[in-house]
Amino acid sequence: MDHQACNIRILSYAYIAKEVNVTWFKRGAVRHNSEIDLPEYSIKNITAEYCDGTYVYAITKNSYKKDQFSCLEGKLFLRRSIGYHLVQSYIPTGLIVIISWVSFWIDRRAVPARVTLSFTTLLSLSTLVSL
Repeated sequence: MDHQACNIRILSYAYIAKEVNVTWFKRGAVRHNSEIDLPEYSIKNITAEYCDGTYVYAITKNSYKKDQFSCLEGKLFLRRSIGYHLVQSYIPTGLIVIISWVSFWIDRRAVPARVTLSFTTLLSLSTLVSL
């Protein structure tokens, strides 16, 4: 379906780069644990980068300063799985809609049955949306 990029930045806002220099411990510092699986996404790529740069920060309410900060950035590139949404959203919603059509075959004079079926499908859809 679609792709997402999640950035995780680690830097000290209290100390400038002259005072604290953050570095990655080793190559492959950001890794994927294969035992952990996300039902909604699959991890396509992971990168570890440096994002050192000049950042503006507030000293007081109306006073700002610009300094060099040391920064680390890990990026996760994710792909959304269609199967998860089919099972969790599309198929249940389709079944509820089909069940609601049954009210057209119920006798017109059986008002309590038709109202109960309509109300039940409405509650089922509202519950499905809130999950």
